[in-house]
Amino acid sequence: MLLVRPDAFFLGHPHNIVDAFHARNLNIVGCKIIHINHAQADSLWWYQRNVMTSERRELLRELLASAPSVLLLIRDENPRNSGPATAHLTHLKGPSIARKRKPRHLRSIVAPATANVLSYLHASDDPADAVREMYLLLGADRMSDMLKHAQSKVFLNRFVVSYAHMQVKALLSRQEEICRSDATNGKFGVSTMGWETFLERAKCCIDYVSGESYDPYEATIPDGKDLVMALDEYLRIL
Repeated sequence: MLLVRPDAFFLGHPHNIVDAFHARNLNIVGCKIIHINHAQADSLWWYQRNVMTSERRELLRELLASAPSVLLLIRDENPRNSGPATAHLTHLKGPSIARKRKPRHLRSIVAPATANVLSYLHASDDPADAVREMYLLLGADRMSDMLKHAQSKVFLNRFVVSYAHMQVKALLSRQEEICRSDATNGKFGVSTMGWETFLERAKCCIDYVSGESYDPYEATIPDGKDLVMALDEYLRIL
């Protein structure tokens, strides 16, 4: 599961990641436009809330509620001996800390690094996260329908996959135009602050109580990398 967040549309060109998926043998098998409310935004990072600053929590709530997000379900067609597809996607996504993002990372493909809190994309780090977050964002019925629809696309030929990617690319492009227009016209969703004010606050935000990053073992549920399933050997090499 990959969530294309509103900041990706306000600041970047997330439609570019569709070509990146295609080049990496990742097929988009599900796509939904979703509206995230404050309660859902809080719940996405519920287990890290205790290590976030109140400013970061507030900015994320305002951002995710400001415009629609696009939820993508992606099938990893690469052969592997270990590590789930979620770990592969997390590796490709790149870090949330802006200065650590590399040009090859999906976040860098979307938009230039602006601030840590503006990370453009959210992906589930492991399969359990994917289940929890899809249920949180879609509810039981919509989640079940999306997974069934994705399962029916297991044996799609290249032509059908390419056409599906073109449709997603067009949808992302339309959402970019809408968000850019809203920002230009002084609209910023349900927030009382404008986009420019929000952007300045994001650049100055202290993200965690310990500074730029946090000790994952201090989170309500520890999420250190050594607690996640091991990645494939070729990912470690990269």
